Amino acid sequence: MHRLREEIAAFIAAKDTRAADARQLAAVQIACHIDLSGVLEADAATRARMVLHLKRKIERERLRGASGHWSYDINRHIALKQALETLMASEYAGKYFVRKKKSRQYQPSRNKKTASPDAAFRFNNKTTGWPSA
Repeated sequence: MHRLREEIAAFIAAKDTRAADARQLAAVQIACHIDLSGVLEADAATRARMVLHLKRKIERERLRGASGHWSYDINRHIALKQALETLMASEYAGKYFVRKKKSRQYQPSRNKKTASPDAAFRFNNKTTGWPSA
């Protein structure tokens, strides 16, 4: 009896996954005119080009939304983002586009001389704060 319940739960989970995938494929096809199932079956070079294409489309959609443009569609934006996540999670595409973020630590330039801490308050060797005339 316990095994039957596990099989029922697995069947329902697989059914929900298939339904969600079908909704996503339909949404991407309608909103973005992209055949995601064809792209997922394509070779690595085609998937790589589509990842870059989707990133460009998402950026344009984000800018359209930020500017309040009348043609912005939140559903299209969500569909593009989900399509990109699906494509990045595919077997091969993820390893080509995972980039490490550079740390943004301050590194002084080698060519410039550093000024003393109170140099911002001195003009023409005076501490008055005003340049001499």
